[in-house]
Amino acid sequence: MRKLILFLFALIGLVAPLHAQNTRLFVVVNAKNPIASLSEKEAVNLFLGRSKTFANGEYALPLDHATSSAVRKRFYYDLTGKPISEINAYWARLFFSGQGTPPRIVPDNEAMLLIIRNNPGAIGYFDYEPTGRQLKVVLTLDSR
Repeated sequence: MRKLILFLFALIGLVAPLHAQNTRLFVVVNAKNPIASLSEKEAVNLFLGRSKTFANGEYALPLDHATSSAVRKRFYYDLTGKPISEINAYWARLFFSGQGTPPRIVPDNEAMLLIIRNNPGAIGYFDYEPTGRQLKVVLTLDSR
């Protein structure tokens, strides 16, 4: 019995760090983008279409994961505190009234990385910290 308990604690010790790593989201831009960091308010404004530019005046191209994506649901909840159903309703109102267009949807992480690497104005988010010389993390969100 003691061995079983020790085994379970060891297993929890191995799994807990994996869970902890998955509680953050990373907002990423092209390394050539001059902004060094982004506030949560600035990210909300970009991803909800309230702002079309970064703080330095450069055009921003926000990218979104697929509408059914778990990372998309988590990103908007962690960023705004609202469920994805409210975000979808918000965009439906803006879109159908002609007041705005939601972020461009990309099919997967690889497509998002490719667009960010090739466009200094692109901004996206990931549930892991992407690496590479062409990328820069400007905001890290912790899960609510």
